Amino acid sequence: INWQDGTVVDGYTAKQWYDSSNSTRFYGVLDGDGYTIYGMYSTNETTDIRLGLIPLTGNTTTINNLGVDCAYVNAPNGSASAFVGNGQSATFDTCYVGADVAINGQFAGLLFGNGGANVEISKCYSLGTVTGTSYYGVSGDCWGGTRTIENSFFANTPITTKPNNFTCTNVYTTNATGSSGAIAITTDNMKGLDALTNTGKMSALSECGAFVATETYPVLTIFIKEEIGDETELDIWNGTQTAPTKGTGTENDPYQISTPEELAYVIANGGNGKNYKLTADIYLNDTTKINWQEQL
Repeated sequence: INWQDGTVVDGYTAKQWYDSSNSTRFYGVLDGDGYTIYGMYSTNETTDIRLGLIPLTGNTTTINNLGVDCAYVNAPNGSASAFVGNGQSATFDTCYVGADVAINGQFAGLLFGNGGANVEISKCYSLGTVTGTSYYGVSGDCWGGTRTIENSFFANTPITTKPNNFTCTNVYTTNATGSSGAIAITTDNMKGLDALTNTGKMSALSECGAFVATETYPVLTIFIKEEIGDETELDIWNGTQTAPTKGTGTENDPYQISTPEELAYVIANGGNGKNYKLTADIYLNDTTKINWQEQL
């Protein structure tokens, strides 16, 4: 799969992720616990289709500590996002969208696609690409009452082209369109070991304590994990669903998602107001099929 244009190569059959026609509106808490979902592939040209990791959200949806990378989401006649396709409410805390993510839609957002929702974003970043024929950006078409972003940075995207501004605090972006308070800087000034200390770069992000500087872009500290042993064979989604068996769904004892099939069950059937936590990286397609040179 070429994650920039969705082309499937080498005879590989990509598994399509769920959309608004075959999933239930999700409400609850999804905690990534510092893990990442790889290989999401979702393309649908149906009018008003909603695509994303969570195609539809209800009034109370919180997504924490979760990354999405190596993903292609395409809804030219609907709404598309790496995280929430359409929502009634969404809170994002300590999440990221990787560089190998491409989002396209009539309404397209890296974190939030479309909806009359309250959207609150904190300690997040995106390196992905997004295009939209109506509105696009970190958020696509959002007309909710509360629209805030704090302690975040976004490369190569506007905050939103929708004329409803997001109120931003300690937010850095290469395109401040659609924001009130975001600071526009170049991608070069987002990078480097001094990115969080140099006052000409993103020094205000150091206050939240969520990021660590690298030689390229800063990363969220929770996603830095110690490498243990040899690489194991990828557990790739087989296209089915399995209900989680560990946990009770409470805040102190969330349902544990350790396989792609368990994630599929949760998204397809809605969160039912429960708490869920990933215990491993999730692979929805075989990312080794990507031609990395072709997409650069």
